[in-house]
Amino acid sequence: MKRPVLIEHEEIFEALDQRKLTPAMKAKRPENVLPEITNLSGGRKKKAATMYLYDAVSYWTGNDARSFQRMLAQTDAEEIHLHINSPGGSVFEGVTIFNLLADHDADVIVHIDGLAASIASVIALAGDTINIAENGMVMIHNPSVVAWGDATVMRKQAEILDKIRDAIVNTYETRTKLDRAALTTAMDAETWYSADEAILSGFAMHKVSASEATALWVPGDFEGLPAAAMILGKKPADPAPADPPEPENMGTLEDVTAASDFIARIRANHGL
Repeated sequence: MKRPVLIEHEEIFEALDQRKLTPAMKAKRPENVLPEITNLSGGRKKKAATMYLYDAVSYWTGNDARSFQRMLAQTDAEEIHLHINSPGGSVFEGVTIFNLLADHDADVIVHIDGLAASIASVIALAGDTINIAENGMVMIHNPSVVAWGDATVMRKQAEILDKIRDAIVNTYETRTKLDRAALTTAMDAETWYSADEAILSGFAMHKVSASEATALWVPGDFEGLPAAAMILGKKPADPAPADPPEPENMGTLEDVTAASDFIARIRANHGL
């Protein structure tokens, strides 16, 4: 199903492809990190395919827009299931992935299995249907950049960040239930949404039972992570076993000594 795109993705590809990457830099980039797209069949009314975004959105992790484009070109599925557990990453890679999904003819069903944070929260909104695990979360915040230079350069970077933030807010405003003022405030504060809060705010539509998600990032990657997010993807701890009942007849000191001597002889005989 066609959805509004942010920017024509070919324009972003042109900019991304201008990155000056040496052979050594390219060699460090993992290949095929994103699993091959899995075509599903068997009793389904529509031809379906499954994709996983289970890491940072980045050229350096192999989870980038070009990889997404290649995989989408491999399928003629009428329905795409995208599973997300990601801390976010490159804004422009993520924006392009959003556009690729939004421009695709298939119905896109998003499953937030663990976390959809930062630009991954934008990608999630490309879904016609957005499901979130009952212990999943969504996080939104302002974009950031590492910059070096004089005051002119810093002012220019700040202007660029403002434009990027506005583009992201445009998508949030179109696809969620929050208005622009509320979204800007939430991004300024770096806001974390539980599954119920995500549905109430419009970042998801349906809550589903918890499922374990493989995370290649760690909670410590985020500063000020709420306690609820520290347990994402973890199974509930088993209850502590009850203390065993004390035996009616406790051994004597002589019993303990005899047992110790017996163990010592066994160890000696076996060279332990």
